[in-house]
Amino acid sequence: RVMNALIAVREVDATVPTEFPEEVEMSQAEFRRRGEETNSIIYSTQYEKLRARMSQLHPALDRWIIDFAYGQVLGRPGLSPKQRELATVAALIGLSCPPQLMSHIRGSINVGATAEEVVEVLNMTMELHGAATQEEVNKVWEQYNQRRMKS
Repeated sequence: RVMNALIAVREVDATVPTEFPEEVEMSQAEFRRRGEETNSIIYSTQYEKLRARMSQLHPALDRWIIDFAYGQVLGRPGLSPKQRELATVAALIGLSCPPQLMSHIRGSINVGATAEEVVEVLNMTMELHGAATQEEVNKVWEQYNQRRMKS
């Protein structure tokens, strides 16, 4: 999925680098700071709501998501937030997790992707999956657009 995601993002954005900087040693506190910053950029006005929901599920889940998923993975150097979010959207297709796909579609737009870029990634990646996945992804995109029109 990661390889397919990177292929899809490179098709949409030719500026995706082919070499990435080496990660420097960071403390847990630095990962948390970077994770909070990355998460707040991606989720924008939904950041506090997301953190509260994750903490409500379990405080350790919230810490893990911030420290690892956003601090160590999504926040690391190499790709721009837009490129990472588009890759995340591509990787989520086929995993049958509509809420996360919706969140990262919204996150892609929040960090500068256009609707056309998101649709291009969705279309390219859906081709790798069956009709059921295509139907699910189309439904999520339709819901995203309905919510966007209301706000």
